[in-house]
Amino acid sequence: MNRRQILGLLLSLAAPATRAIEEKTGTWVAAMRRGEIFSIDAIMVAPVTPREAWDVLVDFDAWASFVPNMMSSRIVARQDNVIRVEQRGELKWGPVTEPFATVREVHLTPPESMRSTSVAGATPREQSLTRFKEVPAGTEIWHRAEMVFDTWMPDRVAEVVLQKIMQERYEAILAEMVRRRSASR
Repeated sequence: MNRRQILGLLLSLAAPATRAIEEKTGTWVAAMRRGEIFSIDAIMVAPVTPREAWDVLVDFDAWASFVPNMMSSRIVARQDNVIRVEQRGELKWGPVTEPFATVREVHLTPPESMRSTSVAGATPREQSLTRFKEVPAGTEIWHRAEMVFDTWMPDRVAEVVLQKIMQERYEAILAEMVRRRSASR
């Protein structure tokens, strides 16, 4: 299979799956490339309290147990409300698998927001902001990330694949929130 056939296959598989997930869960994710910067915007409503949502998202030592493609995740340093997190995993771009390793510095403002900046690894320029807001259905979680990384894929293909990867990640995090809430009752 040549590169053009692989790209066509990736587009045909990723786009319908992403729409089906959004319709089923109400989670919205968009990915876009502007120049060298990939932007990811996501909004999801978790049927849990803001504190329950927060506890799952900051439990970095457990991420490998519930986040797809995450092989290890651990807090390597902590000082007050600033932590360093080392994560390793594999990104699956259709039939292509690419390992990644990253270290991020995360500034916590519990339980309202967290700001993350890459300090080493696969995406040397990455920053994100996550905010939590109580709503009647539970907690609205808003996430914005911007990153620079090299890819052999054309922009539109990379956007669709990145959107699908992040959609799967957010769905897994949401499922963990619901699972923990059920287990605590």
